[in-house]
Amino acid sequence: MVRVWTGADDAVFHPDPTVEKRKIFTAVFRGGFLPATGIEHVLSAARLLLDRSDIRFLVIGRGMLENDVRSRIEKEHLSNVELITSFVPDDELRRLMLSCHVALGQFASHERMERTIQNKTFEALALGLPYITRDSPSNRELLTDRETCLFVPPDDPEALAQAIISLKDHEEMRREHLGNAAWKLYEAEASPQAIGRRIMYLLLSLVVRRAS
Repeated sequence: MVRVWTGADDAVFHPDPTVEKRKIFTAVFRGGFLPATGIEHVLSAARLLLDRSDIRFLVIGRGMLENDVRSRIEKEHLSNVELITSFVPDDELRRLMLSCHVALGQFASHERMERTIQNKTFEALALGLPYITRDSPSNRELLTDRETCLFVPPDDPEALAQAIISLKDHEEMRREHLGNAAWKLYEAEASPQAIGRRIMYLLLSLVVRRAS
């Protein structure tokens, strides 16, 4: 058994310097509204940051918890959350994500999150976006806290809110350090070219082993 990263489609997910950043610092969550994703913790972090007029959230997704998400945004008056639940074409999705300043991963204390790395992780890296996600054994196989991402404990919206504030208040760390390091990691380890080289190496090693 060998491990090979899933990577991302870099025809879709790639840096694009023509996309302008939003005027207000924005953290983007893109993914399914499912118990495993921890969307409820993203909304709790947004509630904790309601008094920060300089921080906003863009939430793109849909799923079984969509009604709950809509209800919380309305009942808790989360005016700092922009919600998109309709289908978004690939080019528009890339533009929306790149217009934001930070990408958010998964945050639930769910068994599956302990042993998987989500597609959205590779997509955020491919875009060169600073990335915040939950700490897990699986994520640590690829990511390094404060070098290629920021880790927060699962089920901890307070820690998530503080991580967002930290990246908002430290632009150099956000852009020059985490963002660039994320993209370099993707190019070296998880791009289609890198994955292809890895698979070729594995196949050749099997051929050599069998021949010997």
